[in-house]
Amino acid sequence: MQRRRLPTGISSFDEIRNWNFYYVDKTPHILNLVEYPGRYFLSRPRRFGKSLLVDTMAELFHCNQRLFQGLYICDRWDWGNPHPVLFFSFGSGSFSKPGGLELEISDKLAALEGKAGIDPDKKAHSVPSRLNHLIEHLHVHHPKQNKVVILVDEYDKPILDVIEQPELANANRDTLREFYAAIKDSDRHVRFTFVTGISMFAQVSLFSGPNHLTDISLKKQYSTICGYTENDLDTVFTPELEGLDREKIKKWYNGYSWLGTEKVYNPYDIMLHFDEREFRPYWIRTGTPRSLFKTLAEQNFHPLMLENLEMAEEDIAKFEIHNINLIAFLFQAGYLTISERCGDFPITYRLEYPNLEVSQALNNGLLEMLSGKSGMATGTGLAMSGSLMENDFSRFGEVVRSLFASLPHQLFRAGQNSDWPAGHERTYSTYLVGCCRGAGLEIQVEVSSVQGDADLVLWLGQQIFIFEFKVAASEAKSMPKLAAAMQQVREKKYYEPYLQSGKLIHLVGMVFGKAERNLVALDHETLPI
Repeated sequence: MQRRRLPTGISSFDEIRNWNFYYVDKTPHILNLVEYPGRYFLSRPRRFGKSLLVDTMAELFHCNQRLFQGLYICDRWDWGNPHPVLFFSFGSGSFSKPGGLELEISDKLAALEGKAGIDPDKKAHSVPSRLNHLIEHLHVHHPKQNKVVILVDEYDKPILDVIEQPELANANRDTLREFYAAIKDSDRHVRFTFVTGISMFAQVSLFSGPNHLTDISLKKQYSTICGYTENDLDTVFTPELEGLDREKIKKWYNGYSWLGTEKVYNPYDIMLHFDEREFRPYWIRTGTPRSLFKTLAEQNFHPLMLENLEMAEEDIAKFEIHNINLIAFLFQAGYLTISERCGDFPITYRLEYPNLEVSQALNNGLLEMLSGKSGMATGTGLAMSGSLMENDFSRFGEVVRSLFASLPHQLFRAGQNSDWPAGHERTYSTYLVGCCRGAGLEIQVEVSSVQGDADLVLWLGQQIFIFEFKVAASEAKSMPKLAAAMQQVREKKYYEPYLQSGKLIHLVGMVFGKAERNLVALDHETLPI
């Protein structure tokens, strides 16, 4: 198989097919959607291929058959029956000033009206009535009187761009609501509607009534409609894989799941990795705002709050301008993903980081904002792992003490984390966990077993470290707590699930002093192999 061009950031189906770019065939999913009239909504993170998907649908309804040669849909579509297509994209434009969105929509309509041959003197005045008129005109004047196809890409960008300005965000939402209401009102002239975006507030804030969009974001049959699977890499991108570490690629970039059997790669990430042959946080660098970390810190979020998460389905799909659920936002924006379905009444999901890139970046950014120290997580995490790899527990303790000695005293005040009293062990473990994640170490937090929960399990090469954390009033009172920590790990046999791993197992007890606000005692035991 010959190498082709890499379609990094390209959202034009015509360009991809005409210029010998790689293309992963998504037409089986598209056919399932477009075969019959319908109205659908899809949420996916940025740079996940939504725009290319919508553009492919536009070319399909235009019946541009030559672009689909060799694809699944080619001999399953009526190429002699084109439909008028209205394609609205809000991916560009200025929405940060009052009236900016209305002007943007008006300009888009003017271009479409001119293309449709609508006499400027006979235009309606308001945006909704102009859109109604345009849709009806395209249907009635089509040679076969085929109904109109409406495609909307990045429907929520005019709101997300100004989410920190609630007044303007509300105004833009109201403008969009009128715009989409006009589409509803023209239902008798519309054959198919497809709307994409990042956030899921479409259903409750912008669309309502009998013509509600069907949300396919969490439907198993469309879980891979965007993104690349392992099979896609093995088949379509075979020429790019030579000399690359597949397991490391999977660890870094795979892992997004919307309830399907397969997890997917972010296309932007994997294309840049194929191009540069380096492991870097490509997707994170393109748009993770500092304001996100600022908001997380202001609302007392910390790394432990992002571990072992469970959330109801109705909550995971919420996004309200005045009451942003940050966990739901992190999921919708691609910083968390679904690992499994946990319950049925109500439906709940377990959330986790999708991959190493996101885990590192989110913990690094959050700890930097909380501590005011750049690069703290990565540097500390690597220093901790280096000492543990050499079984130098004395140096490990020094690294931990240095970490907490460098933190601002405000982080230890009562009420800084509303659900923890001052000096709670979770105040300390959250920074250890964040540093481990920030350095890309393989860990599990609060690992459940028959006897209880281990605070932290860390894998380093052929070694496993099982940690138990305790807090004492002061260093003078730490030894009973340290003995209790080691006894707990032994008696509850937190190590038992790993005895058959063939790895060297270490039990580590750590005690933090409330008065000292730091590590005051540490002990360890290595199990015989």
